[in-house]
Amino acid sequence: MEWREEKILVKGIFEEKKSLDGVILLFKGINQKRLLESQVALIERHKHLETVIETCLSALEKQEQKIIQLSYQEGLTNYNLSQALNISERTVATYKKDATIKFAQMIKIFLGLLD
Repeated sequence: MEWREEKILVKGIFEEKKSLDGVILLFKGINQKRLLESQVALIERHKHLETVIETCLSALEKQEQKIIQLSYQEGLTNYNLSQALNISERTVATYKKDATIKFAQMIKIFLGLLD
């Protein structure tokens, strides 16, 4: 898989989780017995995504975890990452690419997407 495709996969996982974070908040006050099947399915999908992200992050080194979290969860740019991590933007770009590829590979393994 090309770097761009892996970046899209990782970005998509975090965007879906972020979108579901907001939806799940709406269900907090609803009695579990009153939830619709579709609402329960969304809650389960959210839990599954959280598990995927946590499991795949734990397989990375600390620096890679930080880069993935700051970049994809927090939305920091390479410039802001370089400031936060006290390394050059060029180094951030290299680390981010490598971490994204590793993270995407972990996602594919976890979800059984590898051939």
